[in-house]
Amino acid sequence: MRCSVRRLLLSLSCFVPVVLISLLVPGAVYLRHFGLDQPRKLTFKPGHPSLKRHLSSNDVNRISNTDGTDGKVQALLYRGQYEVLPAPVLYPNGSERAMDIAEKQRKKWKKKEKEEYYQQRRERVQKIMATTVEAIPGEDVYGKDTSNLPLKCMSSHRFHDDPNMEWFSSKFVDDVPVLMTSHDLTEPEYNRLKRFPLPYGFDDIPLDELEKGLTSLPLSEGGTLFGARSGCRRCAVVGNGGSLKGSGVGSDIDGHDFVFRVNRAVTSGYESDVGTKTSFYFFTVNTLLGTLQPSFKEPQFHVPRDQGIKYMLTMCNRRDYKLVDTLAWGAPVDAQGIDRLSVEMLSKLHLGSDNIRLLHPDLLRYINNSWLKSKKRRYSVYRPSTGALAVFTALQTCDQVSLYGFGTADGQSVHYYDHASYDMTTVVNHDFDMEWRLWRKLDLLGVVRLLP
Repeated sequence: MRCSVRRLLLSLSCFVPVVLISLLVPGAVYLRHFGLDQPRKLTFKPGHPSLKRHLSSNDVNRISNTDGTDGKVQALLYRGQYEVLPAPVLYPNGSERAMDIAEKQRKKWKKKEKEEYYQQRRERVQKIMATTVEAIPGEDVYGKDTSNLPLKCMSSHRFHDDPNMEWFSSKFVDDVPVLMTSHDLTEPEYNRLKRFPLPYGFDDIPLDELEKGLTSLPLSEGGTLFGARSGCRRCAVVGNGGSLKGSGVGSDIDGHDFVFRVNRAVTSGYESDVGTKTSFYFFTVNTLLGTLQPSFKEPQFHVPRDQGIKYMLTMCNRRDYKLVDTLAWGAPVDAQGIDRLSVEMLSKLHLGSDNIRLLHPDLLRYINNSWLKSKKRRYSVYRPSTGALAVFTALQTCDQVSLYGFGTADGQSVHYYDHASYDMTTVVNHDFDMEWRLWRKLDLLGVVRLLP
């Protein structure tokens, strides 16, 4: 019995090597002709964790830069062999250097992507500017609102006796309505405004739908912004430009009778530069959603809650009329074009029906036609910026207007509260360059004070 077992083991010991050889030899031949013999390239991004594994210490030691500095390398594998490429400026700590290379490469790719993105935006802007805009009959006919008249301030910019103010006087209309009232929902006014697209009119929204959306607002109070007029009204309009950073004009801003702010009006932590007072807050539903959403670039935003504040809303979309009650007291809504999370964010604001005011479509059309008739002007795309709406609201209702944060000098960030920078000329729906030129011209004429 023992002899039989020994014979069996001996037979197996001879048979196993034969089987292994019969399997390995064809495999080696296959790899030789179809695998390793074929050129293959493996490129590692700088800082890739596999980079160090594919390089021997001899590879690292024998590579040097033109200045003789030894260091990390990048590997390309061809037919199982390494072609080692030197990398510039190396640090003693290899891991730190690898991270530094990776960070530089990331910034390079990001810069390239940014350039391609802006080039696409520029092409889109050029296409829009080449579009012919057909005039709509009656688009330069506006309603009348005399709630801000007569004037009682002799130093008001709205007195046009100065010959140098002829250009301003030819464009300025002092009785253009600023706020929507119940009069705008009467049949004659509705028929006049429904012909114009949003935000310059009602865009054929049914009258009963408008009435339903605006039922809770105090439209019957009329178009006055301040109530009874007494003396001169000094107003500060505060933009979000990087020129405010380090300006120290916070106390000067708060010293005005009324302070207008727009969009992401961050004051906490920037009180010395932008002040704390807010009388009127200008926004659209889209800009409000953009400022409420958290961002790693920008600080957390909270809607101003000053006592007696008024929230100046511009209706830019049909769904905005369905969101009025949601903004006012958190009413549920099922509006197309807005997701559940956005509705949830808006419903938590509880701005109060008595505090919400709607900018009149005639005001936007007047600004667009008389002051900011940009080549980008196509109703479906272009509109004056929220900052421009605040400026012209102040010009229509205040006597002395000061502008803060409506510019960014070279080397400054776009906003005072972040470090962002981008090409403002590629913005499609606003013409910031035209607006900036207009503010400077009004400053030279003495209509406004343009400050940091």
